[in-house]
Amino acid sequence: DIDMIFMAVSQDESVRLKPIFNQQYASKIPFYALSEIYSGGQLPVQYDFDNIRLQTMPWQLQSVTHSDLPQRDEITGAYKASEASVSIAALGVDAYNIMMQFEIFKQFSGNTISGVTGTLYQASEGVIQTKRDWIIINKNRITPYDITQ
Repeated sequence: DIDMIFMAVSQDESVRLKPIFNQQYASKIPFYALSEIYSGGQLPVQYDFDNIRLQTMPWQLQSVTHSDLPQRDEITGAYKASEASVSIAALGVDAYNIMMQFEIFKQFSGNTISGVTGTLYQASEGVIQTKRDWIIINKNRITPYDITQ
């Protein structure tokens, strides 16, 4: 019995691996994957990613407006070299925003901040953690997924 399959592979590898499982009648088994298999936007038709669940990682800074973060244009311009670099920049933006508000943030234990990389909250002993949303891919469309189901 197999309860689930976790693919810790790149997008190129997952494009080759998922059809093999489907061909072996494993398409109904829940698939989980790293966020690297989805780089945003519409998936190509030839990608058979149905039934794959993954955590979202809004690694692009496109959803952040200039008024929210005046340095956004400079950051995205500096990291145009690769999407992985923009991912690191997005994480850094949240760290910067928390640093600027940390004294206020730590006074309220139930406080959350909607960051670029997800919902930020304070765990025990002042540790800041990120809660990201889950998505599922079906018919090459992305929809929210409740991981507690």
